[in-house]
Amino acid sequence: MYCYRCHGVDALGTTTAPNLTDPNEKFTRAEFLRVVRTGVAKTAMQAWNKLLDDQQIGQVYVYVRARADKVLPPGRPDEVGPNGGQWVPPSGWRAR
Repeated sequence: MYCYRCHGVDALGTTTAPNLTDPNEKFTRAEFLRVVRTGVAKTAMQAWNKLLDDQQIGQVYVYVRARADKVLPPGRPDEVGPNGGQWVPPSGWRAR
C-alpha cells in the first residue's frame, strides 16, 4: 500500500524507484530488511521503521521475493488467491 507509490504497481519500478522484481538486483534478506527499516541517505528511499514493524517489513520482503520468483501473480495478494481470496504460497516455495 505504501511501496507502489514509488516502486509501481506489482513492484515493477517507475522513473522514481527501481523494479524490485529484477533478477539482476537481488538483495539478501538482511540487506532488504535493513534498507526498508533505515532507508537510503540522500535518496527518495525513506526509513519505514516508524510506520512498519519488523513483521510487516518481513511480509514486504516475502511479497517482493514471490513477485521476483514469479510465484505470485500480478495484483493484490489479498485478491489473487483461490476464489479471489488471500494468496497462498505454492508448496515447496520459500522466500530466501
